[in-house]
Amino acid sequence: MPTNFEEIFKASQETLNQFLITELPINIFLVSTEGYICWANTNLLNLVNVNSLQEVIGIHISHWDECRWDAIQEVIRTKQETIVEEFYNETFFSTVRKPVIQNNKLIGVLGLSINITGKKQAERAKQQFMMNMAHDLRTPLAGIIGIASIQANQNKCLDDQQQYGRWIMEAGNQLLELLNAVMDVMALEEREDALNHDRIELSHLMKELTDLMQPSIVAKGLHSEWQFDPKLPAITSDVMKLKRILLNLISNAIKFTEKGTVRVAIHLLGINDKHARIEIQIKDTGIGIPSDQHEKIFDQFYRAHPSYRGVYSGYGVGLYLVKKAVDLLGGKIAVSSEEGKGSCFTLAFNFPLAEEDAKEIGKPMDFFGGTKVY
Repeated sequence: MPTNFEEIFKASQETLNQFLITELPINIFLVSTEGYICWANTNLLNLVNVNSLQEVIGIHISHWDECRWDAIQEVIRTKQETIVEEFYNETFFSTVRKPVIQNNKLIGVLGLSINITGKKQAERAKQQFMMNMAHDLRTPLAGIIGIASIQANQNKCLDDQQQYGRWIMEAGNQLLELLNAVMDVMALEEREDALNHDRIELSHLMKELTDLMQPSIVAKGLHSEWQFDPKLPAITSDVMKLKRILLNLISNAIKFTEKGTVRVAIHLLGINDKHARIEIQIKDTGIGIPSDQHEKIFDQFYRAHPSYRGVYSGYGVGLYLVKKAVDLLGGKIAVSSEEGKGSCFTLAFNFPLAEEDAKEIGKPMDFFGGTKVY
């Protein structure tokens, strides 16, 4: 008599489901649209040091991590699946969050995460090798550039010899710039889980950016506008990463603008007793970016304007580093641009308030406010 495979499958389905839920090394959880835990498997309970499911049912997900609730809210808002890498309890996870829909109505979010720490360790070993190699190449290269510089500036040398020295020096400097770019990428990826929690007065940061970048703007004969909302509170974030993001974007705006204006604006979009929603815009009247390249510009070593090589130098890592740093700070970056008319990069962050500012929301800052036009 032929075997009834369908009956065998139905009979074993409960056993199969139980095995998938309890035995596989995957963390599984179900959260309501309000953020309350409805169910979690044994692996996840062990991860958060809980003995039984009853202890977590009805607990809000933000009890463990506010960032997890932010990620779930994104799924609820968009009704789209998300896949992200996260760091929790000294462990890296790859997490999938899927909307749960019943009768065309969103009723919750299902999450599945798997430990990828081993994969991350292998990636770090590769990155460390690349950094060591780049570092070891820089030392003899610096010597070559130094010798070429001496020859290029040596009065006793023939004109041809001086020109050869200049060519060697220029080629060496370009190679050194590339090595530095590679090391920047590797260094950021090596430290991507190491975020500092600094108190940041955005008014002070804006003033520092103005002092640093205004000379370059003046040197190109450009105008500038620096807009700052004086009601912005002090926030908590990684000041070096935030500063690097802004310096990179402002430098690009200056580099790709031959005439017109560079505008930098920081706005307060919303605030509660824990977080401030902040938008930062860097806008220019430069050469712009073709519409079919808006997504590609954040790829590693991608250049939107290869035909400008020699006029606009670079190796396509600046915006990649910006995107990586924005992601690490939990923010979003978007670009709007029309070729020949300029670009606008918009950053959106939900920054935690600095502790002492939680009691004085919206306190004005007189240090730097309004609009500065140069």
